[in-house]
Amino acid sequence: MNTPHTRGHRQLSGEDQQRPDSKHGSLRLAMLKLAGGNAVGKLAALIAIPVIARLYKPEHLGMLAAFSALVALAATLSTLRYVCAIPLPRRDSTALVVTCLALIVLSIYTPVATATAYVVGPALLTYTSLSALIPYLPLIIAGTALTACHEILTLWATRKQQFGQLAVSQAQQGLVGSVAKTLLGALQFKPLGLLLGHLLQLAGGNGPLIKSFATIANKNLRYVRRSRMRLVAAHFSEMPRYQLPSQFLTMATIHAPALLAPRVFGLSGAGQLALALTALSLPINLLANSMGNVYLAKISIIGRKQPSQIMAITGEVTRTLVALVFLPTLILLLAGPWLFEFIFGSTWRLAGEIAQILSVSMAFQFVSAPVAHALSVLRAQQLLLQLNASRFLIVTGVFASASLFGWSIKHVTVLYSALLCLHYMLSYGCMMQLIRKHARAHNNDSCN
Repeated sequence: MNTPHTRGHRQLSGEDQQRPDSKHGSLRLAMLKLAGGNAVGKLAALIAIPVIARLYKPEHLGMLAAFSALVALAATLSTLRYVCAIPLPRRDSTALVVTCLALIVLSIYTPVATATAYVVGPALLTYTSLSALIPYLPLIIAGTALTACHEILTLWATRKQQFGQLAVSQAQQGLVGSVAKTLLGALQFKPLGLLLGHLLQLAGGNGPLIKSFATIANKNLRYVRRSRMRLVAAHFSEMPRYQLPSQFLTMATIHAPALLAPRVFGLSGAGQLALALTALSLPINLLANSMGNVYLAKISIIGRKQPSQIMAITGEVTRTLVALVFLPTLILLLAGPWLFEFIFGSTWRLAGEIAQILSVSMAFQFVSAPVAHALSVLRAQQLLLQLNASRFLIVTGVFASASLFGWSIKHVTVLYSALLCLHYMLSYGCMMQLIRKHARAHNNDSCN
């Protein structure tokens, strides 16, 4: 029967190419393929860090950390998180409609964000002891647009399981960003070299992805219509309602130290913290983001109607992540301060002491973060929002207490790391419990 519901369903599904089969390649092979390019980019950044640490002052790295944080936060809002729905539809035509919807939102958001930045930005930056960033507001807006576009292209490549192209993109990003920051620093463009290098890094890996996306878009552009855009906006309404605040809280929590530390410890202390977090996140996340993308691609194909398979894949990913993170964490615990002083110079010994303290919490984050993708597939954005809200309260509470009581940076780091360890353990337990609940319910329905 040709009801409005069935007509809308066909309109949403389209008549074009279906997604690749879930049996294409193994999970471990896909992880290794994507990790190869990720490793090149991350290794380039790792090699460049000792040079950058000697070219720039701690306060310059503090500015870069705050600049990157503002770009990431602004980019999170720029598409209302409709981009997160790109891997989910069965049909490429529907995914392209979602992409066009996200681009329209971005085109509206950019001028509004620009006007807001110039009206309230100077006052907010001055209050947070980041007035040095006021002349660079145009770069923050440019970085926001570049980040949003790169996320769209990355999610399309993830959807099509084009892990080779993603690997090339990630390698190019790391190489371009590292070379740009080093050369501009050597030419005495300080701190501008760090900020421009970050923008070039965002844009540097888009080439391989644009060509692939353009081919798919040309084949399916005829399916993009206003009526379908309204349908996908309603169908994925949980993205702006739940995914947007949840992701914003996630990014705010991740970048809160970079934005709050200058007011508590000054830009120099914020730079020490920034180097510690950067040096930790690069090797620890060498495979975490890659595995997260592969994990999302696999479970998106499986869908929420097969939670038992999602639970099996989640267990495999978790065991791999634990094995990978154990040795780096042990090394940092035993020799963090000495390693930092030897590699980056005596100026950065404090950063090594901070990294030593943070290594355990970063290990817990490394293991638990990819599993959060399952909540999107299982449509459990409410739980994700609650977990991220609790983490945000922990981080802001620690830095607010430090400002109020005048704690030292090392005392703050100890409390910060301990509370985050507890949070990640509880979060992982909650996510696994939800997956098991869906699996049991599915098994019971199958038996009945």
